[in-house]
Amino acid sequence: MQKLVRFIQIKFIPVFPLILLMILGYSLRRTHGFLKTNHLIYITLSLLLFFSIHIKQVKFKITYKHLSIIGLIFSFFISINADLFYPQNKIGLYFIQASGALYFLYFLNEIFEKFKLSTKTFFFFIFLFFLMQLTTLFTSPSPVTDVFSVAQDGADFLLKGINPYTQDYRDVFNGRYGYVAGYVYWPGILLSLSPFRWLFGDVRYFYIFSNLFTIFLLLKLSHQLNLPKKFARSLTLIWTVFPVTFFVLEQTWTESLIIFQISLLIYSLVNKRLFFAALSLGYICATKQYNCFLALLVLSYIYKTYELKDFLKFTLVSFLTTLIFFMPFLIWDYQGFIKTTFLDILKYEPRGDSLSWYSWAYHYYNIKLPSLITLIAYFIPTFYGIYRVIKSKTHYLRELSFSLIFSYSFVFLLGKQAFCNYYYLLAFLTLLYIIIFIEPTQNQDLK
Repeated sequence: MQKLVRFIQIKFIPVFPLILLMILGYSLRRTHGFLKTNHLIYITLSLLLFFSIHIKQVKFKITYKHLSIIGLIFSFFISINADLFYPQNKIGLYFIQASGALYFLYFLNEIFEKFKLSTKTFFFFIFLFFLMQLTTLFTSPSPVTDVFSVAQDGADFLLKGINPYTQDYRDVFNGRYGYVAGYVYWPGILLSLSPFRWLFGDVRYFYIFSNLFTIFLLLKLSHQLNLPKKFARSLTLIWTVFPVTFFVLEQTWTESLIIFQISLLIYSLVNKRLFFAALSLGYICATKQYNCFLALLVLSYIYKTYELKDFLKFTLVSFLTTLIFFMPFLIWDYQGFIKTTFLDILKYEPRGDSLSWYSWAYHYYNIKLPSLITLIAYFIPTFYGIYRVIKSKTHYLRELSFSLIFSYSFVFLLGKQAFCNYYYLLAFLTLLYIIIFIEPTQNQDLK
């Protein structure tokens, strides 16, 4: 028994952030964000253990071989199943799987270090990832999902000069989930996607570029935090083969944009470019409703690490940026905008098929909670994260990255609905945490 405990302490706990990332990848691949009790338990227990390890300030010891093993597992998943729901040809699926097999060989080589691979090899895989994304769009050009149809139609309305927030939309599910289809996303998404609908005919091209910029920023951030080149490249490639990456792209989920925005925000904070960080936060807040939790945590970080005048300037620039996105639609029809993007969402019934404990309780016991109770459940973890950031004496950026995971974990696990895209975002925040946490000790206090 003592040997088992010692093994866990020495081999298991120090690499647990990577294990959490692997569990999220595996569970999302198995569930695609739909309710399966066993995977809901896996994710919940893994997150609780992760919180405990961080709060106890356990030191992590993540090596390059550990990263390569995770990359090997993820690329294996891609090689056996491209994981698209609405493919219209098999050739595209075979290409994605064959590309996953090449990734598998790359990570296998890195584990055993048989051949020394050049920088060109790394950029070959970045280009291959770009081709895999393009293949996803060609293979699944018209997925039967409300997010895709609403995003396409909303862009069409805007390009025709019609207010997207007051129009009727096709309900591809024919009322199955009890809500009326509408453009519930905030203008940050609408204004980002519409040009790509006009240029390429498919809004998902914007997400392809978002994913590429995210990879670039991950690489730059890793270098900025003085990680070895091999670590930086491996972490970047791990994200390109996260098991549901191409599924998220196919489904047109907005988290690809939010992940890019968060990458830009964190990179700007690390480089002390407060103005650009404030612009990024404003853009994030104009994108999706649940980003209010992130905004509160980031503002607490700025308050902690900078002078009061800098905090006030940062807050003002962020607010004005969000307002610039919102103002045209508020002027156009503020009642329609507020109704569609806020009031209607509050009236949504819980989903009995999503990967959350609220959905689980609703599915099995028909339990519904008052909206006030759920709001409290959402904000308490965020307030705890704010407390941790403000009270921290060092490692402010690390504490911010932890608090983001802590806050969003409870928002998603206790939400009325939480599908694959929500936990995809959580997986990315875990990857960011790993990048920030294994930074050299001489750069502990980032301002």
